Amino acid sequence: MKVRYTIPVRGVLKVTFQAPIVMDSWAFSFHTNDEGFVDRLIIELSDIPEEKWPFLIKAVQDSEAKIPRFPFDVSPNVLKFSDIRSQLVNFEGLLGFYGLYAFEFSEIAEEWIPASEEENKRSMLSSWSSSRPALQSVSEPLTEADLVRLIVAANTDEESLLAFSHFRIGQEHFVNSRYIEAIRHLFFVIEFEFGEGQSRQAGLLEKFTASPTLVNSVNEVLINSENKAFSALLKKYPGEIIDAKSILEFWIKLRGRVQHTNKKKVKWHPCDEEKFQNEAICLMNVVESVLEETLGNIYQRQQNRV
Repeated sequence: MKVRYTIPVRGVLKVTFQAPIVMDSWAFSFHTNDEGFVDRLIIELSDIPEEKWPFLIKAVQDSEAKIPRFPFDVSPNVLKFSDIRSQLVNFEGLLGFYGLYAFEFSEIAEEWIPASEEENKRSMLSSWSSSRPALQSVSEPLTEADLVRLIVAANTDEESLLAFSHFRIGQEHFVNSRYIEAIRHLFFVIEFEFGEGQSRQAGLLEKFTASPTLVNSVNEVLINSENKAFSALLKKYPGEIIDAKSILEFWIKLRGRVQHTNKKKVKWHPCDEEKFQNEAICLMNVVESVLEETLGNIYQRQQNRV
């Protein structure tokens, strides 16, 4: 049994050949587009031990659950993409020196391929494959009036436009499951909008909590709503985030954690991205809320000038 991962590639990486590079049980194939740039990486892992095949097992039912679980589940020992993610993140970093922009981890396809008919009969999921959900629009389609207002708003020296630039970068990282980089740039948005030049933790917290816009957004989007990502954080950090002030303080400390890599106790690695998913979702939700108000204010000021 072997498993195949197909990963879209962005960048200007070029190779001199496309034949698979075979190393032990790994095979790497670099596919190029019409311009000669690598646009897909296909990785095949062969000779996978049977205990790591995608067998279906009987699911353990919770006697207290109101709704019973589906009677079957995938074996917990099955080989997962997360098992090889760290090597690919390292590989991505090395190839970046030669023109690779990114592996599109949000669009991976996985396919299990039996080596024989016998293996095909023994593994019910041998032909199973999946990819992350397709991209979806984050807003209603823009009308002509919307675009006119944006064009007018762009012809300004409004400092708040920097916040939208950081949001755009953070959103791209977020969609591509690069949650650490997303957190970094999304935090820059609220730091620029509400930090008033402060850089130290105490100063930032004072300015953040003094902003009705930011505090109200935290309350409305996270505390007073049924936000699944925030519920997950409450379990992950029990007693640490209980109100708007503690949430803002948590983000300030989190920014320090993902911003600096030279502290022994809080070192992070890009392969840890998924550990920060819910943190990024909550920050994204709040940033979207405050920027909507910021955009409205920019429109209003531009209208007054005209």
